[in-house]
Amino acid sequence: MRRGLTALIGAGLLLASLPGTVGAARITRFTDQAVGVSCEAAVDGGFVSSFVEHNILFGGDGFVDLWLDPAVPFDDPQTATGFTDTDVDHTASGDSVTVTASWALTDVDGNPLGDGSMTADMVRVGDPQPEGPQPKSNHHSRTSVINQDLEGTATFELLGVTYEVPCTGTVTDISVDETNPTSFVSTNVGVQVECIWIDGDSFTDLFAIDDGFGFFATAFLATADGELDAIGATGSIDASGVNVALDLLDFNSGDTATATAAATFALLGEPVTSFIRQQDSLSKNVEQALATSGSFDISDGRSYAMDTEHCRAETFANHSMASQPKGPKAGAAPVNDTPDGALPFKLGGIVNIQTGGTALDPEVGITTCPQGISDDFGHTVWYTFVGTGNPVTMDTSGSGFDTVIAAFTRDGDEFTEVGCEDDVTFQPVGTSFQAVLTIDTEPGVTYYVEAGGFRRFFQPELVQSGRLRLAIY
Repeated sequence: MRRGLTALIGAGLLLASLPGTVGAARITRFTDQAVGVSCEAAVDGGFVSSFVEHNILFGGDGFVDLWLDPAVPFDDPQTATGFTDTDVDHTASGDSVTVTASWALTDVDGNPLGDGSMTADMVRVGDPQPEGPQPKSNHHSRTSVINQDLEGTATFELLGVTYEVPCTGTVTDISVDETNPTSFVSTNVGVQVECIWIDGDSFTDLFAIDDGFGFFATAFLATADGELDAIGATGSIDASGVNVALDLLDFNSGDTATATAAATFALLGEPVTSFIRQQDSLSKNVEQALATSGSFDISDGRSYAMDTEHCRAETFANHSMASQPKGPKAGAAPVNDTPDGALPFKLGGIVNIQTGGTALDPEVGITTCPQGISDDFGHTVWYTFVGTGNPVTMDTSGSGFDTVIAAFTRDGDEFTEVGCEDDVTFQPVGTSFQAVLTIDTEPGVTYYVEAGGFRRFFQPELVQSGRLRLAIY
């Protein structure tokens, strides 16, 4: 399964799983709190910039940058810098929130400069802002999310000097109650648009969505001269069009800009229904493609056409079902778990095989899938076929999990990848997490087919497996 913005958020999906029998489960309750604090100001002798975030359940991270005169902040190299993803903490009592962090400081070349620390004393200000309700679900749960602004001052100890720096931030209090935590059924509807413009060494991306989670928009612009990132957005999007205003910031230089996106939508083709299947999930998605007509304009004079060449817009409605079945343990590995045990495949045939008992890691890795390093697989099985001189297609449609497939030629212990595929993307909308790969073949050449389950890039221990249906024709 591709993990790009268009494939994840872009499909407007709450990717979930196909449940088995759902019985009553014990009530699960937990609370969490997240804090983010930004501190930045000119100080006696220089300039300090820092951002620290901490979450009770998941930890946090933070950085600090110090420029000493005559260094110019964001233009010249930092005099001292530090980053940590371990030495961060926060406590909260009533309206008071205290955030602490410590760093091993270095110069920009990595030379050690000693230790630094921060203690930020913050107070809640303004009214608490509850987030809107989550999309409709028969998962018996209730999640309460309340955000509140913070203001205060941080004391920094850097290079033997104490600095007092004003800070702002946000504290988010989360409370979750679940009465059936092992299953999930939900629906979500919305509208979204993503536009991408590539011109030489410049890359620009615009994304906006409004669904059961609310409105969200962002943008990113990168050129040889610098980058601009969205730091705030307001506006709306529905089936008739989109209007967004964004604030942009170059984090390296500190330069700011604004942007607007305004476009109308028109129906493009007919609605498309697709089914997204994973190991323990099934989503039914109905999508309607929209033709886009408008422009994305930056305050520095740059302007981009919002049209069907550069933008993919759609309405979507999805119904997702998920569970965490315990089920029986995986059986023994099949004989074709390795390439030496590859089974010959008669072209035009179909096989079904359980892959749960296969080795977690693939015997031969993949390099040419569309998403490159982000695509990986495991729990693979092997087949061979003989080339005919015509194109041959390998198709995993109908499998019970998210599949990836690759084809190789072999010379002794050396494998040469001739093709790889993860998902199938339909036009103008729709997708499948089943893989379909077509390659050109040479007559008489033996090709090795390795088929398995999608492997998460950041969680390589999580690999899809189950009933694999493979057709080669």
